[in-house]
Amino acid sequence: MINVGAQFIAPCQSVIKQQGGKNQGVMNHAPTIGEIVRSFKARCTRAINKIHNNIDIPVWQRNYYEHIIRNEIELNSIREYIVNNPLKWPDDENNPDNIMKYYPVLVVKYIKIFNITCRKNNRN
Repeated sequence: MINVGAQFIAPCQSVIKQQGGKNQGVMNHAPTIGEIVRSFKARCTRAINKIHNNIDIPVWQRNYYEHIIRNEIELNSIREYIVNNPLKWPDDENNPDNIMKYYPVLVVKYIKIFNITCRKNNRN
């Protein structure tokens, strides 16, 4: 097992007794990866929006890719992706600078998605 520095601290019994025997508001389980990521993203979003004087403006791309790294080869592959992927941004279809370059492709893509969605909804 590899120590990653994560800890789980259960509430001590004296704190629970002070609350009338109820374990209210105290985390009583180790947080899941999803809970950790959600908390991290929420705190960062609040801090970023505070700096920019924004209210509830999304900062993060929806979802994230969760993967257990099982060996050195996978770790190195992920490291390589992290280093090289940003270099592809100038040619990415989601880059606003490329809207005219990819516009016809995106229009066709979204029309197909819209038509499929409409056909599914019309069956009901």
